[in-house]
Amino acid sequence: MSDITTDTEEQFIILAALLMLRLLGESRPARAKVIEFISGRKLIRLYSKDLKMRSTGDEAWINDLSWAREDLKKKGFLEMPSSGIWKLTEKGRDLVETTAKEFAARAQTDPEAIPKILSRLQRISGELLACLVKIGNGEKWWL
Repeated sequence: MSDITTDTEEQFIILAALLMLRLLGESRPARAKVIEFISGRKLIRLYSKDLKMRSTGDEAWINDLSWAREDLKKKGFLEMPSSGIWKLTEKGRDLVETTAKEFAARAQTDPEAIPKILSRLQRISGELLACLVKIGNGEKWWL
């Protein structure tokens, strides 16, 4: 997914968070855990419009992630084995790991690769890209 676009960023953030949680031993997290992880680790860039409440009672960014999750289910990257539980499929894991390796390779050959990637994206944070580069290099991203 090195061709991440502004339309697929939220989907990728979910997949990356699920992989990271899986690496920490949490293979079937609840929706609230995933949202808390994304927020707490600052994996998504939030703007003032994202903090507005939607009719669902969620902030806009959380509601947007729920819609992104639906798209991921349809594409086979994510499963919901029971209500409210999100599970990364092997297809989703492969996508994130492949993208992480691509980012790591770019970062090794071009010191400006990460800033260049961030400049064309709106939602993926520098924190998330740094973790992905570490994952791509086989390093412990949580340190």
